[in-house]
Amino acid sequence: MAFMFVCDEYTDKVDNDGAHAYAKIVMDALRNPQKERPQGESNLGEVARRSAYISGVPLSCAIDDDFGRFSLQATEVASTSSWNRFIAAFEEYLNSVIDEAADRAEGHIRNISNYLELRRLTIGGYPSYLCLELGLDLPDDVMKHPTMKSLLSLVADTILLTNVGNIHAHEYINLTKTLGYVLVQR
Repeated sequence: MAFMFVCDEYTDKVDNDGAHAYAKIVMDALRNPQKERPQGESNLGEVARRSAYISGVPLSCAIDDDFGRFSLQATEVASTSSWNRFIAAFEEYLNSVIDEAADRAEGHIRNISNYLELRRLTIGGYPSYLCLELGLDLPDDVMKHPTMKSLLSLVADTILLTNVGNIHAHEYINLTKTLGYVLVQR
């Protein structure tokens, strides 16, 4: 989840092309954590790489001295099916961040339904709680079952609604415009 805050900080400052470029770097780093990042690339690639993989003892957390944080050795712990689901969910999260950046750059304000649909993805809940299943070898049909999908959706909605109290100023302004309210400055 902390890494998504880092992604958010980078993508909040760029348009959709910039967000797309960052997303491409992040996905390459997550898919290829053993590969050193190219010179001159955004630090976001190295942060993503180290979030996914740190060499050492499998099935444990390791201290990453360069970043001074704990990182789950996800590629050492994850089953193939859970890692693939995590990668797909993270890519969906990044695509939603690109959409958010495009909306911001174009001054586009979504209707309530579309805003909430996008917000469910931009909060990063799906990849975050998929981390909980990385060590489990759950078959895809279990995770694609309608009941499981419904439960995951309810968790995303709970995070979204909890997050409304901590909403950022620009998101609050967009939400209030979406809802048809006018902000009055004091």
